[in-house]
Amino acid sequence: MTPATSVRGIVREAHPGWGRPLAWAHSAPGRLLLFVPPLLILILLELRASSWLDLGPLRAYARRHRRSGQPADDVTRGGADAPDPV
Repeated sequence: MTPATSVRGIVREAHPGWGRPLAWAHSAPGRLLLFVPPLLILILLELRASSWLDLGPLRAYARRHRRSGQPADDVTRGGADAPDPV
């Protein structure tokens, strides 16, 4: 009989194939894909918070294009963002 102090654990269930994603996550490509994008997002957020990276002009440009669907030049000539004539 095995003494209780020698038992490290008991296998109650086995799930075949669950080790493949874990093995991939521990590989170099897995680590690169799992850690680099969140790290880049954090870096960009920190740069934006410290005002090193000003996204104001880019946001304004994106807003104009999202609303009108036309290039920014058309907005100044009476595009969808222009006030209605009275």
